[in-house]
Amino acid sequence: MKLSKVARAIFWLSFVMIAIAMFAVPVLASPVLPASPVVDAAPEAEITPEQLADILLVTLGSVLSLAFKYVPKWKTWFDGFSHQGLLMLGLIVVTGGAMLALSCTPYAAQLGIVLACGETSFFVLIRAVFIIGAGNQMTYLLSPKPKE
Repeated sequence: MKLSKVARAIFWLSFVMIAIAMFAVPVLASPVLPASPVVDAAPEAEITPEQLADILLVTLGSVLSLAFKYVPKWKTWFDGFSHQGLLMLGLIVVTGGAMLALSCTPYAAQLGIVLACGETSFFVLIRAVFIIGAGNQMTYLLSPKPKE
């Protein structure tokens, strides 16, 4: 099954969003010294690690929605279920759990993931599930329906 132009455009747009989230956002979040002092300049807003995690979670939710809507084999597998909403919710919870589990590893600092791993982990997981779900549903509702 060949993807339409809209599906390919959405795929590449999501790929670019992931690339921006993984490479450009940490660079933009790092403090940069100006070449010359600027007088009366407003302070630059810095992106916090929690905001970076939110951007990554929304991107993951969007990619999850696009994958099950436009990747042919995944779409046919997903369309075979009668309770697609519950299946997607399960996938969202698994994705949030994977993000939380990744934040508890030593690799989290290398990837720029700074989420609480401890007593408040349950609340972090609930927050991650809501953020992923928001990105997922936003993408599902705003993306065009694929042609059969």
